[in-house]
Amino acid sequence: MYPQNLPTYTRKFLEYKDWIKKESDHYIFYFTNGSEAEKDIEHIIRTQEEARIKIINTLKLDENDDNLKKNITYYFYPNEELKTELMGDQWYAQSIYNEYLIHVLYTEEHKPIGPHEDTHLMTLSWGLSTPFIQEGLAEYMVGHAWDKKTHSEYLRDGIVKGLNMYPSKYLTKEDWFDTDDDYAIYFYSLVAEWTKYLLDNFGLEKFKEFYSSISRDTTSEEMGGAYIKYFGKNVNDLEVEFLKSYY
Repeated sequence: MYPQNLPTYTRKFLEYKDWIKKESDHYIFYFTNGSEAEKDIEHIIRTQEEARIKIINTLKLDENDDNLKKNITYYFYPNEELKTELMGDQWYAQSIYNEYLIHVLYTEEHKPIGPHEDTHLMTLSWGLSTPFIQEGLAEYMVGHAWDKKTHSEYLRDGIVKGLNMYPSKYLTKEDWFDTDDDYAIYFYSLVAEWTKYLLDNFGLEKFKEFYSSISRDTTSEEMGGAYIKYFGKNVNDLEVEFLKSYY
């Protein structure tokens, strides 16, 4: 079983009677009558089916993997109150690893669909990596911040703001979970750019080996050792090379 950092999680959504259900080739969608998700459902279907193809092709996933033979289930909530009541949390989106499903707050203002959450589920055969690296891969697959600005723009702005834009400071799960949600878009941009740097400079296979070698329980010492083992340099030296183009 994969550990889930969602202590308030509840499954009341399974008892909810007002879901409308729609299926596509690789997804099952639940949404409510008159909701923004219902209005956008055909767009949502196209977006997720295209995201699935992008993830498989970019990360060279094996479609014969048992993990990819399962359909991903989405629950779309029209407001924070219903989402909190039925699954226990008001955040925009969460993938539930052991249930192969995704909960999304989908409103006129917030529409967090695309590759991010699907990447979490579709790469489970690689293992459940440490959050900094796991979120980095998922956000890298999106290709931009959630307001459509570039990740690099937010990373540069975060440096100017004096935020902790240093990958060497995020070696354990606690390091990532302690980041300030008010600046989440900056930290997600950092991890996306860090992932891009590692993939561009060391290739997919080395990155995959690195990703699979670490977990939620990896210590800072073990994380530091993994950087050296798979990329040939300690994280501080990698960080210097990475950040020099953002100043």
